Amino acid sequence: MVLPERRPSTPHSILAMSAPMVSPSRRSYIACGAVCLLLTTSAVADEVLFNRDIRPILSENCFACHGPDEKQRAAELRLDRRDNALEHDVLSPGMPDVSELVQRIFTDDPERVMPPPDAHKTLTAQQKDLLKEWVAQGAVYQGHWAYEPPQRPEVPDGASAIDFLVEHRLQQRGVQFSPEADRRTLARRLAFDLIGLPPAPEDVAAFEADTTPDAYEQFVERLLSSPHYGERMAVTWLDVVRFADTIGYHSDTPRHVWPYRDYVIRAFNDNMPFDRFTIEQLAGDLLEGSTQDQQVASCFNRLLLTTEEGGAQAKDYEARMLTDRVRAVGTVWLGQTFGCCQCHDHKFDPVTARDFYSLGAFFADIQEPIIGNPGRGMLVTTPEQAAELAARRGVVADLQAQYDANPDTLVAAQREWEQLTRADLAAHAQWTALHPEAATSEKGTALSVEPDESIFATANPADGTDTTTLAYRTLLAGVTGLRIDVLPDDRLPSKGPGRAANGTFVLNEVSITTANGATVAVTRAAATFEQPDFLGAETVDGNVEPTNGWAVGGATGQPQTLFLQLAEPLGDGTPLPLTLTLRQNYGENHVLGRFRVSATTQPLPLQLPTANPPPTEIVNILRRDPTAWTAEQQSRLTAHFKATTPLLADLRSQLAAANKAAADYEATIPSCLTSVAMEKPRTVRFLPRGDWQNDSGDVVQPALPAYLVTASQSDPDAPSVRVADSPVA
Repeated sequence: MVLPERRPSTPHSILAMSAPMVSPSRRSYIACGAVCLLLTTSAVADEVLFNRDIRPILSENCFACHGPDEKQRAAELRLDRRDNALEHDVLSPGMPDVSELVQRIFTDDPERVMPPPDAHKTLTAQQKDLLKEWVAQGAVYQGHWAYEPPQRPEVPDGASAIDFLVEHRLQQRGVQFSPEADRRTLARRLAFDLIGLPPAPEDVAAFEADTTPDAYEQFVERLLSSPHYGERMAVTWLDVVRFADTIGYHSDTPRHVWPYRDYVIRAFNDNMPFDRFTIEQLAGDLLEGSTQDQQVASCFNRLLLTTEEGGAQAKDYEARMLTDRVRAVGTVWLGQTFGCCQCHDHKFDPVTARDFYSLGAFFADIQEPIIGNPGRGMLVTTPEQAAELAARRGVVADLQAQYDANPDTLVAAQREWEQLTRADLAAHAQWTALHPEAATSEKGTALSVEPDESIFATANPADGTDTTTLAYRTLLAGVTGLRIDVLPDDRLPSKGPGRAANGTFVLNEVSITTANGATVAVTRAAATFEQPDFLGAETVDGNVEPTNGWAVGGATGQPQTLFLQLAEPLGDGTPLPLTLTLRQNYGENHVLGRFRVSATTQPLPLQLPTANPPPTEIVNILRRDPTAWTAEQQSRLTAHFKATTPLLADLRSQLAAANKAAADYEATIPSCLTSVAMEKPRTVRFLPRGDWQNDSGDVVQPALPAYLVTASQSDPDAPSVRVADSPVA
């Protein structure tokens, strides 16, 4: 018993592919062409057929000397081409008795017999009779089987086409149908064939007990309606289209393509028409108003081997990707191997090397990295996921709109910030870094002077505490204040600025003396950042207890500053010696790692600049005349102000949380690599002998192999191609 063919539940109409549906000059063009070529059914005929009966004999015994290989060809005779064979009077169609080919294969003369004895080839009596009958029937040649015009065989009314044609062929060969198997065996065969799984025991029992005339057909229909049917059918398709969940080359990392697998399974389960199945995979992204499923289908074009290897050559892999696609399309949709044509014209099929690269040019518009991670691809959502993601993105959009707004109160606050920051920058400009003439450590820690006049402690002190003495000399007149900048450094733990494991320090006390040992009074001490209970003012209060001093825990890895305002200005323009003593008594290496001392002569009370001035770009704008700011500069100032002002702190937090919520949810949604067309396709050249390093070949345009082109395919203004529907199954 033969499995009945699966038909659509409702008749399919003829599908017209017109220009508005798909761009006629791109991948859609080859998709339409592939459909036209594949929807064929070879007739089972009684006559001798060249492709089925004769070509195998000639290929095995004759083509070595009389075939496409010009270097091995004898007597310039080609039996693979009818016109050449007729030109050499080898064939006499309809007259086998006078045909030289027939005479040569039947003669006993060793000087004339073909194949010659030294070829070590021998024709059987049946093969000789077939060749003679073929000549008698007109010596008709056929082209490649995939491109022969389809012929619909006649089937008696009411008969199963498959059963009728199979039985007809078996009768020709003198073979009878095997006896019908028992019900249990049939059930197992059907289940394994259609769903790839054994049948359920209760289904087998029901089938055995069903005595209705259509019991077999009903059992088949139940299996066809199983979701496992699509899985079973998809296995072979996924193999031939080289489906894989990893990239193949180098590290063979995973990639997002499994929604394509599910698309193929659904296509079989839904009995999708084969023309639509073809077009959506080759050019689903180019269809007008393409759906999510059609875009997922275009993942077929991304199922090639890629690499993320840093040393790979882009041109090499661009050529590999073109080659992969041409071979896949040739195998899957044209029923023909194209691999040989990468380097030379095909010897046995009418495909040229130029055809190979012209076919590959159809895919030069696909946007993709030639080398590197292919990315996540397109989100593939259910309706519920799409709604939830849209809702979360809507919250982000609402908050972003609030953040982007510029109410008058915010504009006024920005103007005030600009004025204060400009004043801070002016104050910063009035500080002069002092050059340390000497730097010593009570515990023997090595101290080095850096190019920016800062001091770097190259190691931790022996017991984790230290007292550092610094000697300076300045010509400044009227010094009103000193500042100690503590600086981050990659050489320090957690980037410093201290040498503790977490990057902090504790500066317990600072004392300043002049050349005669007189103490310099400090009336004010303040810091840009102060750890709770470790304040800048505590560095000049005379208390040297370990827990009394300045620290920056919570803001390590950043520059911070301690400002010291003097009670009276110092210096008259002659060399003024100053000695600073820094006591660090906390222990556990809570000592300074890198720091710098500067002085100022600005009037009292000091204008103390804030810590962490704006980025250089913003500083450069603020230092210019505000009346000369361009619109772009003003926009950058506004962006920086909004990103830092406390007025928008709550809104920034809400926006960050909303963005995170949307991103986190998006990360749970599956995605798929798809084809996305570029406006300007990559240039494709004919590669002589397939050499990707040879740029001498001509630039080629997308085109089907020359022997397939018809008037409608070569003329973009010709009527649209019409393709008969055929179900995938």
